[in-house]
Amino acid sequence: MVSHLADSVQTMQGHLGSAYQTLANNMKQSLEMTQAMSNMMEMLLASNLNICSRIERDERSDKPLLVITTENKSQLPIPHIVGLLKIGRDDNQERTFETSEQSKWTLVSSAQTISKRGTRVAEDKDSSIYELKSGPSGPINDAEQMYGSQINSVPLVLLPDSRWTDVFELELEQFDSWVIVIETSFQSPGSNRRFRKKHECCIYLMDQCVISWEPGTPKPTTDPVGDVTMRTANFRQTLQVPLTEGLRVGMTFTLVPSQ
Repeated sequence: MVSHLADSVQTMQGHLGSAYQTLANNMKQSLEMTQAMSNMMEMLLASNLNICSRIERDERSDKPLLVITTENKSQLPIPHIVGLLKIGRDDNQERTFETSEQSKWTLVSSAQTISKRGTRVAEDKDSSIYELKSGPSGPINDAEQMYGSQINSVPLVLLPDSRWTDVFELELEQFDSWVIVIETSFQSPGSNRRFRKKHECCIYLMDQCVISWEPGTPKPTTDPVGDVTMRTANFRQTLQVPLTEGLRVGMTFTLVPSQ
């Protein structure tokens, strides 16, 4: 009797152990599948987050303007998106970025463009994605260290198929060429980890100049020192020649630093 009972208990223990092992394997597979789906979502959001920039010139103050467009090309919202700007120089020999502490930027306008029933609608915003102050110089791998307590201070959400356009007026430390580093961070919906995406643009000397031009004479007054071939549209855009004015030989252009 006792031996039969012991055999039954042993058999039951074997079944329970097998059931527990099966449950553990199923839970492990479920967690692995969840993690894989979370990783795929993170990769999808990161690959569909597009950052582009351009330098324009303020017609009133003649100061350079930085226009940043942050676009979500996916069909999923990108939550808790924040960013920061850094102006400085690249030290190619040391492979470091030297931040310009004296250069400043001021938000001029901010707008979000969304799709409503197939129509693109722009809405003005009071805040910008890139309101965070720059962190310390040098490479930083920890997002918490970079953004600190400011991570959730601006809980912006970049809606699906939408773009956020920020315009900043730049006050540069001196008349020189500069590099702007644009870093954007968003929170993963699955793991709550933060992912960063970096974009760089350059501010050239011409971007910091006031350009004036004169029609000139039919013949050049000085011998040319070189030849450059440009498309007419690019020439007009670069040297600010309006479409109402024709391009002719002998036109003179003057570039003067605006600061």
